[in-house]
Amino acid sequence: MTKSIDIACTLGVADLGTQARRWHRLMARALTERSETADGLRLTFRPEAEDELRALVAVETGCPFTVLGLREVVYTQGRHGILNLLLAVARALAGEDVREALENSDGPSVAAAVAGLSERAVKGVRGLVSRCGVDLDPLPTAQLSKLGLLA
Repeated sequence: MTKSIDIACTLGVADLGTQARRWHRLMARALTERSETADGLRLTFRPEAEDELRALVAVETGCPFTVLGLREVVYTQGRHGILNLLLAVARALAGEDVREALENSDGPSVAAAVAGLSERAVKGVRGLVSRCGVDLDPLPTAQLSKLGLLA
């Protein structure tokens, strides 16, 4: 079992630019395959790129990210829900599988799992998800109320 450690992201605008350039150089030199998968994107590199890959990933570990464009509260018809995303981040931080959290369309069970997150898990999610937004229309409060997440 690996021990988890808290890492603060200290990348500023200039650092992000440097990091992007490093990724582009590595891909130009050592990328052998780029393919889309059901879970996202898979990049395959030559074996000699392992040390540089580890260095790039280490710099970005623990850095917050922004999610925009979610239209659903819970996974519906192939579209991720905002609650699914929050639950998946919590599970990823705990070293658990995220697939079920992302694909669960049972609103009450997803809502219960999110509501049941520990204070530590909530702090972890808040530390990584710097901004989580939906489309131009506000998140349907009626859906959240129906799931018992709003009074």
